[in-house]
Amino acid sequence: MDQQEDIQALEAQKEIERILGAITAEIPIFLYAQPGPNDVFTDTARQAIRFFRQLTDKIVLREYELTHESAKKWKIEHSPTLVFDPGRYNIRWLGAPMGEEGRIFLEALVLIGSQKSNLNEQSLQVIKKIDQPRHIKVFVSASCPYCPQQALNALKAAVEKPNLISLEIVDIQANPELATQYSAHSVPQTYANDILIAQGAQPEELFMLSLEK
Repeated sequence: MDQQEDIQALEAQKEIERILGAITAEIPIFLYAQPGPNDVFTDTARQAIRFFRQLTDKIVLREYELTHESAKKWKIEHSPTLVFDPGRYNIRWLGAPMGEEGRIFLEALVLIGSQKSNLNEQSLQVIKKIDQPRHIKVFVSASCPYCPQQALNALKAAVEKPNLISLEIVDIQANPELATQYSAHSVPQTYANDILIAQGAQPEELFMLSLEK
């Protein structure tokens, strides 16, 4: 059984490496953290990034404490926070890719690294109508099988319109105070400009309509 598991793990790693092979652009990732109760999330985030860095040379990791001047500049207050390619996008992850969230992290790398949203034509027609800023918060958890789909919808939107759409993916285990503030104990739960726009996962086109309205 152990041998079978090893074979499956190796096959999964090869498939991830194949997927990451489509990445053409460098992906700067900034990890902000400070020692405290969320150390397990910080360590997990660091390990996840190191794992993916073994499979692609496009990831560039930089680590800073929350006291760093760039954290103040970008108003980063939660440990850990991952910031993806801030020169091009406004995409943050408050927490770490644990459990089901690993799928979200992989999707983020592919979209940001290819600099393509991969939205279908119907979704593109909807998102073209957005002409005012949208700040999206998607609350997720490691045990939620529906969260990757909703987070992927939000990632696509943030990659397609980086000048107007920003994104925070919020792990409720790492950020219980934010989950309480937004009553986001059932996930996925999605807000745009602090207005609840969706509970549960949505098809891509419906997400874009919710975001546009």
